[in-house]
Amino acid sequence: LLEHDEEYQVVYSTQKGFLQHDPYSWCVIRNDWYYSEDTTNTSKLLDSSLRQWILGMKPEEREKLTDAIFHILQSETNAHTIQDLIGGGAGTLSGVLRAWTDMQPETRRFMQKMLTELLHSVGQTAASQRRLEMRDDFHGKHERT
Repeated sequence: LLEHDEEYQVVYSTQKGFLQHDPYSWCVIRNDWYYSEDTTNTSKLLDSSLRQWILGMKPEEREKLTDAIFHILQSETNAHTIQDLIGGGAGTLSGVLRAWTDMQPETRRFMQKMLTELLHSVGQTAASQRRLEMRDDFHGKHERT
């Protein structure tokens, strides 16, 4: 998400999706983290899609998008952490929806455009990965014959 290319290790979490970022869900063995061998295919798909999407934006678009997201998440929910958002339940969702509808029409159109581009990026990345898998399956089957 933040254009990192450095080496990293994945800590195993008892949660799924975004909730995996909750440090209270991270697993420990003795005095160290319990590391996963790799990220999930979904994680790889999202990482690749987000990277493609973000790199396709101009710096001022990134800034505008970031400002709008933080405005939506904080203006009506008073959330400062993911736990605040999750813990807010239905109130958080209604706050986010209220902030969305109160947003300037131009900003809302921009956000809709950016979300459409993100979904397009996910679709393109998924299709590309599927083509590679099919090619690998095809070559794997024909190499054995």
